[in-house]
Amino acid sequence: MIKNVTGKLYSLKSFTYRPFLLILLILILATALLAYLVPMRDEMSAAVDPLPNIESVSLDTPIADEQSAPEEVVLQTGLEISPIVFESTRKKIDRKPDRVPTATEKMSRRVLRSLVYIDSPLGQATGFFIDYKGHILTAGDVAGPSKEKLEKARYEKKLLDQIVVLEQQRLRTIRQKMNLLLPGYEKETFQRLSEEKKKELFTSITRSQELGDLLKKTSGPSLENLSDIKILSSEGKRLKLKKITYSSTAHNLLLLQVNTAKLKYTPLRPRTIPLRAGDRAFIAGYRAESGVLVQEGRVVDNAASLEKQKMLCSDIRIQQEDKGWPLLDRYGNVSGLNSGVFRDPKGNDCAIPIEAAYDAFRSILIPQIRAVKSKIIVSNGKQ
Repeated sequence: MIKNVTGKLYSLKSFTYRPFLLILLILILATALLAYLVPMRDEMSAAVDPLPNIESVSLDTPIADEQSAPEEVVLQTGLEISPIVFESTRKKIDRKPDRVPTATEKMSRRVLRSLVYIDSPLGQATGFFIDYKGHILTAGDVAGPSKEKLEKARYEKKLLDQIVVLEQQRLRTIRQKMNLLLPGYEKETFQRLSEEKKKELFTSITRSQELGDLLKKTSGPSLENLSDIKILSSEGKRLKLKKITYSSTAHNLLLLQVNTAKLKYTPLRPRTIPLRAGDRAFIAGYRAESGVLVQEGRVVDNAASLEKQKMLCSDIRIQQEDKGWPLLDRYGNVSGLNSGVFRDPKGNDCAIPIEAAYDAFRSILIPQIRAVKSKIIVSNGKQ
């Protein structure tokens, strides 16, 4: 009986004190953990810089852009004659981390790897990549016309000059007959012939003058002399020119293709919807003394007609040397190509709409796609 009583007391004690022992063990472990973590917290707080004084912070201080790190937005054009200019412009435009970058600086970073610098005996220009096959679009007057085109122009001009002489003789003969005493219906006939000959003569003379202007460029490099044209990337690397894919005197366009092996670049996408008057616009390009420059403005007219073609005019002032500069929308898409020669009567600089440029050489760039589409259509028709 004594053993039974002792066993019951022992089980009662173990049941009563077991939770207290567990709690005591937890407290001991917590104390040891705190003793380990407190010194570590002091070391971390000592390594962190103290917070700035709230009273010294002005409300006018711009907020820093935490997502974009400071980088160069102006690069050397690759010319060996102006390294000092590159250093000065780089230091001047380097963005500080304590201010918000401007719209032109953001656009500089966006299009920097898309631009190239072109140098030829006829002048300098800016070009930009339009695809990942190395095609570059620029102004057409940085390279002269091809030898084949010049030979055709000489032959056509010679024929036109002969036609002009004959038409002038015919017009004099018609006017002499009009002065004779003839019935009224014959005079009306000769007057009508005279007006028609005047129009034909004016057309022939105008075309002859255009061919004469084209032939004045014979002293420049021909399209076969590819070594005369130097192309430099935004990193200052010289790119090897493979061929000149397309040249248009009417639109003042030149499409080049270069070797892009081991080259990091980003093609500019064309804007599908034309810019409207009042829309925000940018132009970007190279200048030999300043590197890559970006200017901001507004579109003033998207339907101006100059040189018998539709133009896109803006209030951004460009110089005569700013050839091949792309006209961009606020997202960095190409809307036009500045050639430095087109201006409206109000003095606004105008660019060739990018849709007109792409329509001119689209069939050259994608003949394989058209061939594949035609095969698909034929096969579907047979089925």
